[in-house]
Amino acid sequence: MRSLSPQWLKPLGPRTKRPTEGRKKKVPLGPTSPPSLPQRRHPPERCPARRRGPVDGYNLGCVGTAASEALAVSWDEREPFAVDLSGRFPAFAIEARAQKGRRDERLPMTPDFARWLLDNTPAGERHGRVFKLPSLRDGEPISITKVTVAIGRIGEAAGVVVATNDKQVKDKETGERVTVTVKKFATAHDFRRAFGTRWAKKVMPAVLQRLMRHRSIGTTMKYYVGIEADDVAADLWAKDRAESNILGNNRPSEAQTVDAAPATETQETLDNERA
Repeated sequence: MRSLSPQWLKPLGPRTKRPTEGRKKKVPLGPTSPPSLPQRRHPPERCPARRRGPVDGYNLGCVGTAASEALAVSWDEREPFAVDLSGRFPAFAIEARAQKGRRDERLPMTPDFARWLLDNTPAGERHGRVFKLPSLRDGEPISITKVTVAIGRIGEAAGVVVATNDKQVKDKETGERVTVTVKKFATAHDFRRAFGTRWAKKVMPAVLQRLMRHRSIGTTMKYYVGIEADDVAADLWAKDRAESNILGNNRPSEAQTVDAAPATETQETLDNERA
């Protein structure tokens, strides 16, 4: 290695600005985007999303799977996650390579999603992805990663808070530990959580476990813990009224009227029966 000479060890002086007089100015070569180039924006009349029904978060959440799986659902039978209309009811045909359990499975489709899917997709357009989500530039489907990232940004911009957590942090000015509340905004995976919460009020745990493909029933039971007591009571009263009408019994309001009768009238009725 060549040794440094002493002149390189001397401190450098102050930097001076180079003179600009006499220097030639750069001549622009013309516009960077000439008008002769074709526009990359996709024509609105050719965009597949214009011909299809609206694709909103509710329809995406009705699938019940993770967002990446829901966006990959296809009409083509050769795809690992496809729509299956061969049975009595619409379902999803899932290959072993498309899920954690590594086994082929036929997953039931909820009625609300099946109605939306069949009513808004003509027979001639049942090919490719169910949620096409074409790009406005070239009409090609947007990648699943970009869609999930965009959904997370929308949830944060809209201020949709799904959870809060208290965290201890160090204040930069005082150096003391303070407690701050960290907000968790909605992401694409919250569509699956909303699906479980919505159907937990309608079906038994074993059915919900099948719909969400949980390996353990304990994971499914977490969706039943958050159900309000009023919702449970309303369900109980509705079933009681239905059974009362079928068996010909009195309705709850009529039963309360009988129970509220004065005790003297009840005693007189018993005396008459004994006589």
